[in-house]
Amino acid sequence: MKKVNLFKGISAIACSLLGVAICMSSLAYEREGDINRFLGIKADLIDGDDGYQKKFASEDELYAFEERHNVQMEEEGSVLLRNVNQALPLKESERKVTLFGNTSVHDIFHGSAGGAANKGISLHDSLVEAGFSVNETVYEKIKNLELTPSNSNIAEAPATTYSMSDLGDYKDVAIVVIGRYAGEANDFDVVDSYGVPELSFHQSEKEMMDFVTSVGFGKVVVLLNTTSTMDLGWLEEYNVDACIYTGYYGYYGTKGVAALLKGEASPSGHLVDTYAASSISSPAMVNYGDHRFSDLGTALYHSEYMVYAEGIYIGYKYYETRYFDQVNGLHNATSSKGSFVGSTWDYEKEVIYPFGYGSSYATFEQNLDSLTWDQINHTIEAKVIVKNTSATYNVPTKDVIQLYVSLPYETGQVEKSAIQIIAYEKTDALALGEEKTYTITLDDYFLASYDSKASNGSDPSKKGCYTLDAGDYYFAIGNGAHAALNNILALQGKSNLTNPSGTDITPDAGNAKKVNLASYDNITYATNPVTGNVVSNQFEDVDINTFIPGKVTYLSRSDWETFPEPTTSISTAEDATGYLKTHMSAKTALYEKPSDAPNTGDFTYGQDAGIRFIDMLGVEKDDPKWEEFINQLAINDLLKIIGDKRGNDAIPSIVFPATAIDNGPDGVLGMRTHVDSTLACCTYNKELIAERGELMAQETFFAGLHCLLGGGANLHRIPYGGRAFEYYSEDAVLSYYAGRVQSKAMQDNGLLTVYKHFVANDQELNRHGVATFMYEQAFRQNQLRGFEGLLTKGASLSVMTSYNRIGVIPTAASKPLLTNVMRGEWGFEGFNMTDSSKDATSYMFTPDCLDAGTDIFLNDTERTADAKTYVVKGRDGHLFQAIRDVAKRYFYSYLHSKVINGLADIEDVVVVTPWWKIAIVALDISIGVIALLSFGLVIVFTFVKREEN
Repeated sequence: MKKVNLFKGISAIACSLLGVAICMSSLAYEREGDINRFLGIKADLIDGDDGYQKKFASEDELYAFEERHNVQMEEEGSVLLRNVNQALPLKESERKVTLFGNTSVHDIFHGSAGGAANKGISLHDSLVEAGFSVNETVYEKIKNLELTPSNSNIAEAPATTYSMSDLGDYKDVAIVVIGRYAGEANDFDVVDSYGVPELSFHQSEKEMMDFVTSVGFGKVVVLLNTTSTMDLGWLEEYNVDACIYTGYYGYYGTKGVAALLKGEASPSGHLVDTYAASSISSPAMVNYGDHRFSDLGTALYHSEYMVYAEGIYIGYKYYETRYFDQVNGLHNATSSKGSFVGSTWDYEKEVIYPFGYGSSYATFEQNLDSLTWDQINHTIEAKVIVKNTSATYNVPTKDVIQLYVSLPYETGQVEKSAIQIIAYEKTDALALGEEKTYTITLDDYFLASYDSKASNGSDPSKKGCYTLDAGDYYFAIGNGAHAALNNILALQGKSNLTNPSGTDITPDAGNAKKVNLASYDNITYATNPVTGNVVSNQFEDVDINTFIPGKVTYLSRSDWETFPEPTTSISTAEDATGYLKTHMSAKTALYEKPSDAPNTGDFTYGQDAGIRFIDMLGVEKDDPKWEEFINQLAINDLLKIIGDKRGNDAIPSIVFPATAIDNGPDGVLGMRTHVDSTLACCTYNKELIAERGELMAQETFFAGLHCLLGGGANLHRIPYGGRAFEYYSEDAVLSYYAGRVQSKAMQDNGLLTVYKHFVANDQELNRHGVATFMYEQAFRQNQLRGFEGLLTKGASLSVMTSYNRIGVIPTAASKPLLTNVMRGEWGFEGFNMTDSSKDATSYMFTPDCLDAGTDIFLNDTERTADAKTYVVKGRDGHLFQAIRDVAKRYFYSYLHSKVINGLADIEDVVVVTPWWKIAIVALDISIGVIALLSFGLVIVFTFVKREEN
């Protein structure tokens, strides 16, 4: 009996272990690419003259170049916000410094999302290397507190950490570092654990500043180690001498900060976001939060919504437009609605630092020499003279030229911002007294506004297109949007102009030009300027008012009393059509096989035509040879493509090697991080951003990767978005330019870059399945515009869809988005991949997504089996054709990657099974054998016992 019980126990344990082992094995196979990278198993990348070139002989050589690049990025991206009486750069006699603030010890190198660990060269070490003497006593005291920055906890060292006796003679300069840290699945909190907005100045920070300002330091310098727009009114309150926005440093950026403090370089960055007096004052913030349909309960991923009631007025397009109307006494601009500082709205009180603003140790004079708008060829040319007029700072320094436009607007017309950036240029490093003329050329596409009510001038059967209204167009340059707008207002004869917080204002009407457009134009941009494909309404169902008329009052410039109210109660029952409830409540696929769908058996597959993958290099996508090539693949090979496991297996039949994918918004996982995307955008330097893309692509040669999940083109729609560091700006045109040059540089270096997160992933809260509502103009000119730059034909060949819904349709299942706009209007030729779809199976259904135009499901091999039930068991030729299209886009994209290196000389590829998979199989078998033997012995001994009885 004892033996029976013993083997029963062994059998039970073994069976349990076997179940766990099988589950773990399945998970390991799903994340095969991740495990390979963790174990140092890399893809065999070949360097050759027939493919994409590795430009560095070793990782050390690459890192040396990246150090120079990222130090330059930090210098050119850091924004000098405040510099009273030229407090910076520090003098030779000002080298004894005391660091304050927990973030001065626990530097924030990058945000908390997929990428390398948060590590780099500390600010302390960079200062010491640069010749500063740092107060080690205070530094060690902060360090010993072991307070690491985290979301919802600013982790500031208490003021009691500091004492006068610890300062000694380290009183030349107090360097106060303020940081905020957030990331994936973690927005900043409007009400954090301290009971205040997380981006406000906290009590512990005030107490620290009280101590610092009581000491009598020679100077107080503040560094902002964050990517998010904090409330900064306290800089004036504490009479801080200087403040520099430094962003997240990446591995090497602190060296650039040290160089800036010494004056070896001047900050030449300009803001890509607006710093409002209150970080919660924007109209977009009104509807930030956790909102749920009142009649859908708390069903996970099926009950949340978010309303973009701000319309087109994100960031400066709100603050500056309302200022324009305030100056002109229009549209209730000084209403109390939307006022966060004072009883009535006043720009001077509402904004601290405007979009585009940036100062320098050098001084510059810019003159808009000429502005020509060729209305026949639809091009704009501006000539700008820039002169370094510095009196004392003698280091050659760069400046930024920003070109803005103010569009004609009358009540009843499509919404328009009073000012918007349309182009920019970084100057050369100009020596003291040096003058140079720069020519900026661009298409007038960015002057057009999307009007969903317009008759399409290219195809009268369609509604909606980009239009140009007749009237006066004002162009201007300036140190940011506010300065440019003031130049325009001065040209218009206005005199009651102000600056934020009462700072001096010297508008220059000569730096603004007026050009008249005689007649309305609904023809030129009724087609996409790159592809020539017709642009028309696609997103009526993204507006909640389509289903519940009058539910939301969107902010309109025609009356600032429309400043949004929170949309806190929506019931799907209010929609008489049932559309909202059907899609929000769906727990199974809504896809229905078309009545005229062919049978899977009608297609040719597995028929060898002797065409290798590499033989398709240079073959146009509409060439019939693609059909012959795809016909060679077995159904299982086609199906495997859609189920990603951080890469895909080799396909020997067409000599296609295995592919490898990994994460990396600011550089490849396991390598050295770059400065964050926001700081990179603050450089206003397209060449430097392109170099950033090239270097990230070069990293993948050493990491053994063909594809990188990195780069992002969503907007800083709200200051509280956790992934702001992955995205460029609050402005869609800046995102358009920066995303296009960075992604193209990556592509040109053989790297497929899966840009994130297409589209409207502007907050992390409820990002899974949240229904996002807005009207079409806002969607196109804001959320889509940044991605348009990098996905329109000629730039990137890969993109990642977001977890949210467009209206109530999951992004990955939106045919208007993925097929009609992305591939139709923009001519995108590559593949799109979901975010990790294993987390989204309850609302992001395989056939819905494939039918809409999704290609690959990230980290989700089960999608292969799911699709197989439709195309094999269900004989659905419609979905099978969609999968054949996936294969075409997949292989076409990889033909433009380093996968092709050396393939011309290879006759076959070998499917290599990594050792850990063999070990897992062996372990599973061993446990299975033990379970089987023990179970068998239970039976044997039970039978023997019965015989004995």
